[in-house]
Amino acid sequence: MRLIKVSQDPRDLSWEQALDQLEDDDVLMLAPGFYEIPFGQKLKNIVIKGTGTSADMTVLVGTVILDGRYLTLENLAVKTTAIAGALVRVYEGENAPYLTLRGCRLEAAEGERGTALLTLGPVWLELYSCQLKGGIRLVGDEEQHVQISSSEIAATPVAFTGNGFGPLAISQSQIKGNFVLEESSAYEGHFDQTAFDQVTSLSEGNDLYFTESALSLTLKNGQADLLNCDLPGTTLLEKANSAAFQNCTFKQFKQVSGSSNLTNCHLEAGEIMGKGKAVFCRPHFSCSEGTWLSLRDASQVRLQNTLLNVAGSHLHLADKAGILGNVLESDQDQLLVKQTGQGKVKLTGIKCKLV
Repeated sequence: MRLIKVSQDPRDLSWEQALDQLEDDDVLMLAPGFYEIPFGQKLKNIVIKGTGTSADMTVLVGTVILDGRYLTLENLAVKTTAIAGALVRVYEGENAPYLTLRGCRLEAAEGERGTALLTLGPVWLELYSCQLKGGIRLVGDEEQHVQISSSEIAATPVAFTGNGFGPLAISQSQIKGNFVLEESSAYEGHFDQTAFDQVTSLSEGNDLYFTESALSLTLKNGQADLLNCDLPGTTLLEKANSAAFQNCTFKQFKQVSGSSNLTNCHLEAGEIMGKGKAVFCRPHFSCSEGTWLSLRDASQVRLQNTLLNVAGSHLHLADKAGILGNVLESDQDQLLVKQTGQGKVKLTGIKCKLV
């Protein structure tokens, strides 16, 4: 391993000289300044570090292409004029390369509308304390290991897209934009203390775990478990195999099919339809107008030890939907029920009144 200082000081190598003399496992220490990456320049098996007090003091301009076993960037800003993105992984060897970024800022050519980081094929991707203006795209139905920590990704409309498989871990981060796992994906995702604008899972192969996170969730397929999460938008379960929620807060819960279990959750309103089956254990419904729970088609719901704060709202049953269970505490002596079909209501602990 060689430690190479790069600056305008005549005692150090220039940027051009350093690129011409690169060897495997070199560590380039870049003084603050701007460094243009020649078109088509490929970087492999090296570490590049900025020596400024912040990432913005040392800027790589151009497209970074990884063509080797690994590439590590630290304390750098990367900007590009190429639409393809700030970082492009093109290596096609036998083993997936490692791409590691620590304390870096990436800015796509189109800003938040562009792609800041693009990987092609298998990859080990690690981001620590990074900021990205532009999205991440993982291309290729291949194994991808992703670790993102203490980072921010901002892109419109999509901040992250993946269609591979493998472990996907994000912690203490913020994802501004849609987080999409495509139909061909099969990730085991672990997300902790992370704020998402929107998470969309399209594949039945995805198995997702969220803890102490904030998100709007669209689960069109696959499985999800959420613990101590805040869901301020609409939570939509379409063809989900199963979903479990514990100690979560919902603005709007909507289930089209599949099965769900909610324990110790607070909801403003819920809607179950199709052949959806839901079990609410110790739920707290809080709704002041309209419908606090709507059931239709052949959906079935079980309530266990329910807390109701639903003055001014009602329960709605349509078609052959059914609900059974018990109410532990309510702010009303009678539960208002609007029934338009052959559905059945079997609740103990409170009287029901048809309206």
